[in-house]
Amino acid sequence: MYAALRHPQQVGQRVAGLVGMSCFVPHAEVLTSDAGVTWGDTPVLLLHGEQDETVAPEMAHKSLQVFQTLGGSNIDFIEYAFLKHGVNMLELKDLANFVKPKIASSQRSWWR
Repeated sequence: MYAALRHPQQVGQRVAGLVGMSCFVPHAEVLTSDAGVTWGDTPVLLLHGEQDETVAPEMAHKSLQVFQTLGGSNIDFIEYAFLKHGVNMLELKDLANFVKPKIASSQRSWWR
């Protein structure tokens, strides 16, 4: 996520979207203090298990705050009450529901 957040969000160079699963934004203090980093309406999906013992849920909440601080306005944050640090079918379904419309609306021929 750190690399995506450092990517220049300029016309023609935008990140199409970002998915974070059971993760967090490292070095958030650097990102939030860098005046050149903005996120705007780029789609973001953050998925996290409330029972995660590897990456504490509080870190996911802090990551959400980082995106909001950077001006993110198109953020979906989903927590799974029963999920530890891993992936399950419900999370994959939410991921597919997030990605499919972006691929379908893409004008890039290599998606077809």
